[in-house]
Amino acid sequence: MSGLPWESEESQNYIRAHYIVTDAVEKELRDFFIQEWNKRYQASLGAWDDTNVSGSQLFNLEKKRRRPNKTMLLSKFQNGNTNEWDCTVLFDAILYSKSIGGSLSTKEKTEIDILRKLRNEITHNIPDKTLTNKDFQTMTTTVENALGALGLSINEVVRIKSLFASFIILPPEPAHEVVYRSDKIHEIRDDLEKLRSDNDSKLTYFYISGNPGSGKSQLARQVCEDIWKAVHAKEEAMFVITLNGKDLDSLLHSYERFCRRLNCNESALQSVSSSSKTKEEKIKDLISRISCRIKNWKKWWIIVDNVENLELISPLLPLKGDEVWKDGQVILTTQNTNAVPQDSISTKHISLIHGMNDQECRQLLVLLSRTEVDNPILDEVAEKLDRQPLAMAAAAVYMREVTNSCPDFSWRDYLRKLEKGKRGLTEQRLQQINSAAYSSTMSTAVLLAVEKCAENNTILEHAFNLFSLISFEPLPLDLVVKYVQQQEDLEAEDIIPTLKHCSLLVQVCNDGDIRLHRVVHEAVKTLFNKTQGANISETGIENKDRKNTQNISKIIFDAVKTMSYFSDREDKSKLIPHLKAFKKEMNNNSILPDQALYVISFDFEKTEICRIYDFFGDTLDYHKSDYKLSTEFYQLALKIRVEHFGQNHTHVATSYANLGWACITACDLDLANDYYQRRKHSNVALSYNNLGIVCESKGDLDRANDYYQRALDIQLDRIGPKHPYVALSYNNLGSVCQSKATLVM
Repeated sequence: MSGLPWESEESQNYIRAHYIVTDAVEKELRDFFIQEWNKRYQASLGAWDDTNVSGSQLFNLEKKRRRPNKTMLLSKFQNGNTNEWDCTVLFDAILYSKSIGGSLSTKEKTEIDILRKLRNEITHNIPDKTLTNKDFQTMTTTVENALGALGLSINEVVRIKSLFASFIILPPEPAHEVVYRSDKIHEIRDDLEKLRSDNDSKLTYFYISGNPGSGKSQLARQVCEDIWKAVHAKEEAMFVITLNGKDLDSLLHSYERFCRRLNCNESALQSVSSSSKTKEEKIKDLISRISCRIKNWKKWWIIVDNVENLELISPLLPLKGDEVWKDGQVILTTQNTNAVPQDSISTKHISLIHGMNDQECRQLLVLLSRTEVDNPILDEVAEKLDRQPLAMAAAAVYMREVTNSCPDFSWRDYLRKLEKGKRGLTEQRLQQINSAAYSSTMSTAVLLAVEKCAENNTILEHAFNLFSLISFEPLPLDLVVKYVQQQEDLEAEDIIPTLKHCSLLVQVCNDGDIRLHRVVHEAVKTLFNKTQGANISETGIENKDRKNTQNISKIIFDAVKTMSYFSDREDKSKLIPHLKAFKKEMNNNSILPDQALYVISFDFEKTEICRIYDFFGDTLDYHKSDYKLSTEFYQLALKIRVEHFGQNHTHVATSYANLGWACITACDLDLANDYYQRRKHSNVALSYNNLGIVCESKGDLDRANDYYQRALDIQLDRIGPKHPYVALSYNNLGSVCQSKATLVM
């Protein structure tokens, strides 16, 4: 039966029905005959053994009975091998024989006669050899009922009944509730239908990419569930099946299951499995067997899930352009897009890296946490979790578990745990109850993905090293390229595609920037610290300071150099979060704690590194972002200048001026005055003038007058009474006097 080339669903129905009323029913009738013989004659004539010994016993009992085809029937009886008896012989031996039939119950005779009449109907009275779905269902139900009433097995009938019928095998479903991503589902369904229509139902591919936890598998599941509900209602012969594309082993096992689902010959499958061929060759053999059967469905979809190495897996999937695969579509989920083809008439790709929309985020968090719907902090939680479905599911399940025992625990408390780096702890519960759908937590899966990317691609390794020292927030792509170029002799066009195709790096729309999800950033930092720790172990304690410090100093040096390129750009504000994260990372550096930025200055030309640290301080100061941090950078520059140039050098005066102005920004005028008094340079007058302006704006006229007078005294001494700056100081003093006079009046 398995090799027949069915042309239509009605033909398939007939062939399955014919097999059921002949092969399947014959096997059960043989068992029934032997069972009834042994009941009656085992004690006297012996148990039936399918030899001519038993056959002769039956022959002698039935030889005097009159019956059409008596000679043929008696010869079969005498042979005694029931495996050679067809339905005609079996019905005669059971229903019409004196030895068995004469003592059957009325019910048993009725059920066996039903099977006999049905067999004759299927075999002799359907000339066009077709059955409608309704007639096929009626026939198989009748057979199942009759066999069941006789105490016989219906397993083979059920198997054949479902053979080449529609079926759906999807990726594992989570144990928790899921949100129906209607926007994406409708978008993908429209795209799939357009691909099918534009290609005249030839094979097409749809790619879904995204980082671990972005919901690729579950979205593919939802899309196919949606399709199934819509198309199955039309009673079309169709199937959906999922192949695990993680690696060759997983794919091979998936294809074996696929073959069995299509009723491929089991001995042939065992032969493929036990052969000495490579995994790729075995997979191709299985594909060949599948392709012989695929035409029996009007529509089909194959989900190839969790593909890690698309270049390896792609040649082992159905090939576009091959007519054998007509009427089908492949939906493939993958992390990286380096081997995903560009969109075309037969190919479409979408990325889920940006996560769920606002409504879906709130819905998922509320659904799983059982918290109030209108809690405004839910949007902040979603933002902190980068709108990633798995991250939000883990957070919501954790909240539900904790609040059951600690009702006062809030989403704000959860966010504090995130800030403390305890994400992994909050993910464990979801993984425990969903191990079938999620083999690991999101943090673990992302760390594994980061490790593999870094191991297999030096460009990504360098990019991860950079982000391990700075923030996860957007960074101009061209600066990341410059960082990589400090490590590798590569052109930008050789670097950018790799960065853009990695799903762990998020492309910021329209800005030409890239950033990381927070969970990816945590994994990148973990990997960096893990790698440096391994380097320490390998080099030994005695070499730790020399070798490992050199390695880390180089990475820090290049990071500082990269951030310094912002000095010539108009988007300097993007540098601020990176400076904050960078300084924090340097303070916590396990090998160069609290001194990393000073140590790497030895690798720079002193004027250059001081200029860079001044620029960092200026940027923070200008944007009023972090007074304390800006002064730390200024102080670093001051320390280097004093040590290298001496206390009285003009560069040192510049550092004091920077520190003084930072103090003015922070309204710490006393400390600003202290820094300015340390300067032995004529420009200090401008600084006192600035202090005066601040005091005057705050209404402190006496103090403003004092600073303006100090500026005037220095200017008269250093640049003479006719300089424009002297006139400015006189003007400022006059302004203070006028303000005082106004107050008196």
